[in-house]
Amino acid sequence: MAATTKPRSTAARTTRAARGHDAVLEGAVELALEAAQQDAESASDVGEHLGVSVDADRFATHRFACTMRGYTGWYWSVSVSRVPRGRTATVCEVALLPGDGALLAPAWLPWSERLRPGDVGTGDVLPFLADDPRLVPGYTPREGGAEDEEGRVAIEELALARARVLGPQGRDEAAERWYRGTRGPTTPGAVAADAECGSCGFLVPLQGALGQVFGVCANAWSPDDGKVVSLDHGCGAHSETDVPKHASDWPAADPLIDELSIDVEAASEPPAAQAPAENEPAAPEPDEASAEETTPAP
Repeated sequence: MAATTKPRSTAARTTRAARGHDAVLEGAVELALEAAQQDAESASDVGEHLGVSVDADRFATHRFACTMRGYTGWYWSVSVSRVPRGRTATVCEVALLPGDGALLAPAWLPWSERLRPGDVGTGDVLPFLADDPRLVPGYTPREGGAEDEEGRVAIEELALARARVLGPQGRDEAAERWYRGTRGPTTPGAVAADAECGSCGFLVPLQGALGQVFGVCANAWSPDDGKVVSLDHGCGAHSETDVPKHASDWPAADPLIDELSIDVEAASEPPAAQAPAENEPAAPEPDEASAEETTPAP
């Protein structure tokens, strides 16, 4: 009687696949490496083999290190597969994927959210924000009328030509930005100034709540000309300050003495005898007798 071969059960094949082993696919390292090198710009961009994983029945993934500059932590992923009972692996897909600790680009944001102060140039237009929290209606007060803060802003501004005006949030953000900026009280120029902008004749005050803290400089000689400055800011072009008086910066020259010439001066005449005054009697001249008396004996 001829011997019969008992077919391999499906349970045995399923058990082997569940263990995560596939000799054909796991041994296709050279095939996966060649596929990754062909997909990369240069063969040197593919590094060492990092490992292989059997992801499903007759499907595995080989991983290779990425050596490209700027792709720290990335790896090449090459998926291979085979047909049932096949002994040859086939490349399915090649991808460059980020690994643990990979250097990634920041999360994508719409261009309108990526804009920063100073990015808007000539011809650029910002998108309209209907619900901008910095603005309030310019001619329709909110509930509460003049007693409400936003209502007072709309009434005080009298912005009949503007649909919206600066609200409390926008005003506070502007004040914070200006005061902590380059025209506030903490800049080196303001600290070194002899007087503050609040007492300068070139300061143009602002109206409203911002005018309590800020004004506009109108001095052509000031580095802040045409800019919003805080009242406690300062510079060297203050209208009421002056340069301190000091001696000349040039050193005094040594005196020059001419030793080759002689200065001749005329001798001064003795003073003349003064005549007696009209009411003052002249002094008597001594006679001969008195002269003899006063002459000592020999």
